[in-house]
Amino acid sequence: VSDIILHETEMDALVNRAGLQIQQHRYRFAIQKLFRIAKPHPVADGPTDLYSSGFMRAHLPKMFSEHAAQHKVMTVASLKIANFDEVTADYGYPSGDQLLRQVGSTLSSLVRGEDFCCHYSTGHFVIALPATRRQEAMIALKRVEGVLKNTDFALPGTAMPIRAEPLIGMAEVSSGDSIEDVVERGLTLPMVDEKAA
Repeated sequence: VSDIILHETEMDALVNRAGLQIQQHRYRFAIQKLFRIAKPHPVADGPTDLYSSGFMRAHLPKMFSEHAAQHKVMTVASLKIANFDEVTADYGYPSGDQLLRQVGSTLSSLVRGEDFCCHYSTGHFVIALPATRRQEAMIALKRVEGVLKNTDFALPGTAMPIRAEPLIGMAEVSSGDSIEDVVERGLTLPMVDEKAA
């Protein structure tokens, strides 16, 4: 544009040159958008080595719809480490990351091969149990809870091993549920043995 302003004879080319710049910008924007859409979500979460939150958001709705189409039940458990923030505050982020890594490793060794276990958010895990009712899921998750509560986690910067404090809730997936719906419902339905209550 400055060349055209300095050379009045080229003023007629201003519209054409501006149009070319706009076309190039739109082309670059379209390529960037296509790349973002085509780029797959990372499958593994860095700190925990479980499925990543991004992969979960792409994959879990498909599992929900497949189960609904086949009239199968699915239970989703929400597992929070209640003392995670306390561990991070007292011993630092490396200790918090190590706790996540060890909890992730423990979960992956305890769930079934067909279960979908992922790191939902910091200190919060989600486990989808396909073709499993809430009562059946409770049996498996009581075992997970027992192992996590009774495991001593050795963390950097701590003189003594740390025990995780898992809070587990679960809910069966209903028709039209989003991931957030079922996770929220799971948080409000803590794991309580109905026979004992």
